[in-house]
Amino acid sequence: MRKKTVMLALTAVLLLGLLAGCNNAPPVEPYPGAFDTPYSLGDMFTINVTNDIDTRDKYVVCTVTLELSDATLAETFKARNHRLRDIVIASISDKPMSQLSEEGRRESLKAEILEKINTEFNTTGVSRVFFSEFFFHT
Repeated sequence: MRKKTVMLALTAVLLLGLLAGCNNAPPVEPYPGAFDTPYSLGDMFTINVTNDIDTRDKYVVCTVTLELSDATLAETFKARNHRLRDIVIASISDKPMSQLSEEGRRESLKAEILEKINTEFNTTGVSRVFFSEFFFHT
């Protein structure tokens, strides 16, 4: 009986040693922004834009979410959401329809909004801007 217990204990120690030695893989680095905090600017935006394509009124309809690398900004932004929304509205309404519909323009628009928000709030805590919806409406 004692011999079986010793053999069982040795086997367990060997197995644990082997399993511990098998984990030599380097730790996986998360993608940039993996732990950032999402912050929604709330309701959908409907923004009147200059229509330089035809004579009909045009609107951009979009929803905006920010990624915050500094989670403490969420409380600041909640109290000043009106300023964030104004930055988005001003950034989009300044552009003519033809420019907003150009391929790749949304990425530069996101960068512009990001820069304006970080400048307005004197921070670098907003890491990315996302349009979860972005379309034109007449």
